[in-house]
Amino acid sequence: MTTKRRDKFNEEIRSNLFSGDESVALKAIHRCRDEGNATLVEPLIVFYASDADVSLKKEVAALLSTLKVSKVEDYFLDGLKDPAMKHIRKDLIMFMWNSDIRPVDRLVDITAVALDGNFEETFECLTLIENFEDPVPEEVLIENIAMIRQHDVSNFSIEHKGLIHSYLNVLESMRVQDDLDAL
Repeated sequence: MTTKRRDKFNEEIRSNLFSGDESVALKAIHRCRDEGNATLVEPLIVFYASDADVSLKKEVAALLSTLKVSKVEDYFLDGLKDPAMKHIRKDLIMFMWNSDIRPVDRLVDITAVALDGNFEETFECLTLIENFEDPVPEEVLIENIAMIRQHDVSNFSIEHKGLIHSYLNVLESMRVQDDLDAL
């Protein structure tokens, strides 16, 4: 597909998603699944965050949870940083985990959500980092460990503090493993 044709297709999908007509939006979601490309992840995330019909959002959730397209992690990570998307951060992390997206280079964004988020968001972040397969650069691990150690968790529940502690343990284990691998 040429760039001009892809841009036209993407604009049509965006327009149909937000048309206000549920049947048109559903067709757009199905077209994303069948013919989509990485640049459609952003409008799908925005649609999921909207007040659209629950059944349509379930369709989008299923699609975002089964992505097999490369170069989409930035759309998810940008969504995590967007205040307008705060209410779906747990879902965004879950979508990344389900789609095998492991943002090693932007671990700081995941850790920020784990520290700023509620228990469920922290749990999803922990689940995501526990499944990292690629090594995390030592400087990234050090930065994230420092973030956690400097964060005030005094207002967290006992369970949430325990989860943050588990998160820290996973990062420290990664660091120790990297040291062992270097021997």
